[in-house]
Amino acid sequence: MAVSALLLVLVMVVIAVALLAILPRAWENASPSPAVVQPPTNMAQFQQSERPIDVTPIPREEPPMELIPPEDLIVQPPAQPPTQPPATSPVERPADTRERGIFLIQMENEGADLQLTRVNRTLSASETPLIDTLNALFLGPTAEESARGIISFIPPNSQILSVRVEGHTVGNARRDTAYINFNESFQFTPYGREGLRYQIWQIVYTATEFPNVHDVQILIEGNRVDFLHEGGIRIGSPIGR
Repeated sequence: MAVSALLLVLVMVVIAVALLAILPRAWENASPSPAVVQPPTNMAQFQQSERPIDVTPIPREEPPMELIPPEDLIVQPPAQPPTQPPATSPVERPADTRERGIFLIQMENEGADLQLTRVNRTLSASETPLIDTLNALFLGPTAEESARGIISFIPPNSQILSVRVEGHTVGNARRDTAYINFNESFQFTPYGREGLRYQIWQIVYTATEFPNVHDVQILIEGNRVDFLHEGGIRIGSPIGR
């Protein structure tokens, strides 16, 4: 009986030693291993990650930097786009004109009565106003004036060759004479002696509308002649109103 009890004790000791050797290893195997976090392989995994990544930069304490331009720095002003003047409609300036009077003939009673009549012409201002006015006289009446019985006795094809104004003294008075030179056609008229008389009056009255012209000396081709046409009106000396 003593031997059996001793054997039982030895068996129990061996079992206890074996358990002491086995239990620590089993405890280590039973402990959970730390989880290994795998990085996301795409953006979807990154968005589903439970741990968001903080990308906020860490502020650094640095002193502010002061920009000081060098003394020789030349700063050009910013280029401005070319300014266009506002579009404006062209303004028509009135021409410098003058009202001049010319003398034509008013017919009445179917031509039985003739009367020298003054009509106006608007002419451009120039350095030769007397010549311009005489040229306007040679153009004759307008269509409206002709309808009212106004005519001219200036012969067709007449031309003014030259005009000059000369002063002379008569007694104590100074008088200016306009020397008007006509071509040969001026002395031939289809209107007879009466037409010659009105023809000269048209010239004299138109020229003496200018305050500095006192009378008119008619010249034919640069020459002074005694009569306008044979047996016509005497024109050898200046003629006034």
